[in-house]
Amino acid sequence: MLVYSVYDGQQPAAEFPLQQAHLIGANDIGVQGDVTFREGMIQCDKRSPESASLVLLIDAGEHGRLMLPTCLLPDRDEPYLLYLELARHRIKMFLVKLEDWMLFELEEDHPIIRQWAAARDLFTQALSLESTEPPKAQELARQALIQAIAAGEKLTFMHADILLAKRFANRGEPAPALGVRTYQSQFAEPLTEIITRDFDFISVPIRWREVEPEEGEYDWSKYDRWIEWAGKSKFPVMLGPIIDFRALSVPEWLYIWEHDYDTLYDLLHEHIEAIVKRYRSSVSIWNIASSLHINESFTLAYDQLMDLTRMATGLVKTLHPQGRTLVEVTEPFGEYFSGHPRSVPPIVYAEMIAQSGFKLDMVGINLQFGHHQRGQATRDFMQISSILDTLLFLEFPVVVTGMGGPSHRPARNAKAQAVAGEEGKSSAEAAGEEPDAAGYYREPWTPVRQAEWLRKAMSIALSKPFVESAVCHELFDHQSAELPGAGLISSMGRPKPALTAMGDVHRELRRRVLRCSLPSERDWVVSVPAEDEP
Repeated sequence: MLVYSVYDGQQPAAEFPLQQAHLIGANDIGVQGDVTFREGMIQCDKRSPESASLVLLIDAGEHGRLMLPTCLLPDRDEPYLLYLELARHRIKMFLVKLEDWMLFELEEDHPIIRQWAAARDLFTQALSLESTEPPKAQELARQALIQAIAAGEKLTFMHADILLAKRFANRGEPAPALGVRTYQSQFAEPLTEIITRDFDFISVPIRWREVEPEEGEYDWSKYDRWIEWAGKSKFPVMLGPIIDFRALSVPEWLYIWEHDYDTLYDLLHEHIEAIVKRYRSSVSIWNIASSLHINESFTLAYDQLMDLTRMATGLVKTLHPQGRTLVEVTEPFGEYFSGHPRSVPPIVYAEMIAQSGFKLDMVGINLQFGHHQRGQATRDFMQISSILDTLLFLEFPVVVTGMGGPSHRPARNAKAQAVAGEEGKSSAEAAGEEPDAAGYYREPWTPVRQAEWLRKAMSIALSKPFVESAVCHELFDHQSAELPGAGLISSMGRPKPALTAMGDVHRELRRRVLRCSLPSERDWVVSVPAEDEP
């Protein structure tokens, strides 16, 4: 059995939150098992014998409350010290990324390397005390973890700055594009003015249950306004996902055919055809399918998932040859896989569709953080950068189809989330629930913290040379949002600091001067060869 010990002061901890805790194995693929806490011990009951890593929300001091993994560990009789294994993983991860990002030439006296070395020294001290003074070892390991996260964050910012400088130095390469998702029922002239000023394109999500609430009865009214405006203004549009079997998208009447694949196939064909024919004159990018790899609401066989994807991509290309197509990967850290054996790990799925020969132009990845929903717990910037790096080998352009974090501490009650901030308190407080169960960056989510986080996350994503564009998760807060509170404008119509931040990012992209770090954060100087140099 895999067991971790946790202390509160000098005594075994009486309680320890296991929010969103799960197990992963080699290549970060989920491992089925149960995670429980009892009398100072976290017990991981795996259903298979392989080594595993525990991933859970951790108090990371000044860095916030973050989803962090331990190293891959084999079963053993004596417990592992949780914070020691968390620190071990982060110290190792720093070295891996140092090599991956070709930054290994940094001198030993560089401030980032010195901070990592301080983390390593604290870890070494903790390791020497693990068996004799575990409470003291835990405290030293926790300090090592905090130092290692800080060093990794700075390395991530430095790497993003270098990539942005190189990307902009190549004048023949267009700057990446910045988009924003618009909710279909929130159309107003002031919003179109904001969009044309601060963004390059709009992403319009289309939910089957809203466009065809009854079989054969279409209601296009909510979507027509945005699409017609974009067409008249010649403003680029990304539409979709067209196929999405999550509960928020599937119409009730479709469940009748859940176990009749042939009929489901025909209905999907009709649905895709109706949407593409109606909007192909205005849409430039089609988000064809999303979340098929999770395979949750409709449990289809693997060959059926691939068959539907093949049909959908081919049909869209036939109906609109000039349109570009993508398939979207959601929950990219794969938390769902440990509890859903019929699902496909996210990066494995991305590799399969990239190698399948489908008529695809791009791959999409959706990155949502800071909510209770599975797969949306807060991650640090090195993890975000690393998950994007896994898409490099697909040899496809990548679109970040949604990047978002909330402006207030989340609540499970959507109504409480919608009014949060307007009354001067967090949504969790408004709902009377435990706050911070989804984690946060540095401090509990606020509008200012959201803006800071979103600028960093967007800059990291747009620095990747294979990322063609990125989309802000939501322009306007609304009760049907997948990530409540992640809008750039509140539900009361008040602009948040994040809107200003994205406007700044857009202008800096156009001027080709965007950087991830602030001048006050830099312990480095980025120099890029002139265009005529090798």
